[in-house]
Amino acid sequence: DRFDIQGLDLNAVVQMGNSALGGLGTSGSFEVGSTAFHVVDRDRPAVSFRRLRVASRNGPNDSASSQISVSGVQATTDFPFLTGLQMLGYQFVLLDLDVQSSWNEVARTQEIGPITIRGTDMGEVSIQASLGNVPSEIGHFLESFQNITLRSAQIRYTDASLVGRVFRQAAEIQRVPE
Repeated sequence: DRFDIQGLDLNAVVQMGNSALGGLGTSGSFEVGSTAFHVVDRDRPAVSFRRLRVASRNGPNDSASSQISVSGVQATTDFPFLTGLQMLGYQFVLLDLDVQSSWNEVARTQEIGPITIRGTDMGEVSIQASLGNVPSEIGHFLESFQNITLRSAQIRYTDASLVGRVFRQAAEIQRVPE
């Protein structure tokens, strides 16, 4: 298959704060609203999104935080890696994604998350982790990887019909009652 990205039409909002992520030592945000960003597969829209937001903030004591949020991601289930969802009765998926992270250089800690994916009529998955002994320079990351500690981790899933659909499909395939 061949995929093309059709133009990004900024019909909604583009906001930039303080230097708009323009350089080290700055804080800012960038927000894009769109109704016309599509990845096209076989000449029909397969993926689109409603809003993209990226924010970064530098805090005290060499700390920094960042957030990426994509809302209203819609994809048809005939998109290659989503075809398995057709068997579960989904014609399209509608997702929201939020990713947050913070770094404290003095404490050498990295807080990851929550990373949350919400699917309409599917459910929500949220992941959080706290890491210690994280090196400040990316060049030393691989060398120091074995010293990084997992301080805490949490995974949460809230069902909104995906699990029920999987069980119904499995029962149908095996020809047993639900």
